[in-house]
Amino acid sequence: MEDALDIRSRIFGAFEKAETAPSSERDAWLRFVIIGAGPTGVELAGAIAELTHSTLRGEFRTFESNQAEIILLEGSDRVLPPYPSDLSQKARRSLEKLGVHVRMSAMIREIDDHKVVIETETGPETIETHTVLWAAGMKVTPLCDRLATATGADQDRQGRIVVDEQLTVPGYPEIHVIGDIAHREQEGNPLPGIAPVAMQGGRFVARAILRRQSGKSPQSFKYVDKGQMEVIGRHAAVCETGPVRFGGYLAWLTWLLVHIAYLIEYDNKLRVLAEWGWNYLTRKKGARLITNSSGDSAQ
Repeated sequence: MEDALDIRSRIFGAFEKAETAPSSERDAWLRFVIIGAGPTGVELAGAIAELTHSTLRGEFRTFESNQAEIILLEGSDRVLPPYPSDLSQKARRSLEKLGVHVRMSAMIREIDDHKVVIETETGPETIETHTVLWAAGMKVTPLCDRLATATGADQDRQGRIVVDEQLTVPGYPEIHVIGDIAHREQEGNPLPGIAPVAMQGGRFVARAILRRQSGKSPQSFKYVDKGQMEVIGRHAAVCETGPVRFGGYLAWLTWLLVHIAYLIEYDNKLRVLAEWGWNYLTRKKGARLITNSSGDSAQ
């Protein structure tokens, strides 16, 4: 939550800097670079695009917020690499419709407070910007390193703990590891670090603990893939469930309903539904406080 608020403040702070910056420096403050076109990067790029084209319109004297440039960089050849190619293409078209500049096969060479240097087919290219948002993967919590040292467990490239069929550390059946810090392969591929995997893992571990307390033998974890959804922006999303794939408004509406359905307790569902309805009608034109007093570049 603290990181999210910091990112939010730095984005708003960049617009405030652009308001007072000389015209020669304004473009760099109004250029937002997102690295990584996976689910996080796509959603972030769409959110910033809606912010610049709708929420902040008419709030500055020296420029219009829709002059901001949002650049989404991806090292592979398409956005949303885990998704089928047709949905990736729909997601890219939705992003470009929102005004996002999508750059594929762009490998990062250097990042500092004033620029991003990428490697392209024609050589290195410098993008001047003060706001860089990393969405190309995170290092796991240091707890994983301590756990691996104490138990001798293997770790993958990201530092996640490699677990067995019972979602336990090999040799330590009493230690379960699930969610973003667990590496478990199924049908030759690692399970993705998404909420449905963690939710099913949590239910499995709860049952496993009860089985162990009652003296029953452990079972093996089997992830049931119910599909994938990714929201891009207002009325824009992609959805895959079994052989069915679709995008656009229907996918966006499906994403909303599924997320509300999975919330715990009826009052939470009602509250979120009311808040989302209000944000939909007002386009999130509520209070926008900048809590980061530094106002420096965002990295």
